[in-house]
Amino acid sequence: MKESKLIEMQNKIESLSRIVEFMLGEIDNTKTMTVGTYQVVREMPGYEHAINIVTEKSKIKTEDDKQTNVTETKSNSKKDTKDKVNSIQY
Repeated sequence: MKESKLIEMQNKIESLSRIVEFMLGEIDNTKTMTVGTYQVVREMPGYEHAINIVTEKSKIKTEDDKQTNVTETKSNSKKDTKDKVNSIQY
């Protein structure tokens, strides 16, 4: 291989390494913000109630997904699940 080609490849690798390091820093920043946001939300009034609602909706969706017959059309199944989830009172 020519030296110029090797130098070009080396430069590309260094560039990609800088990009990966930047992205890892951004992921760490996102993680920090997510944890902070979660801690704030946990302290808000009604947090437990909201968690219970989300859990109940998730259970309904999971149960409907298990019960959905392969021959049943997906649009009807999704509509039924949506109706059940929307019937939960806040």
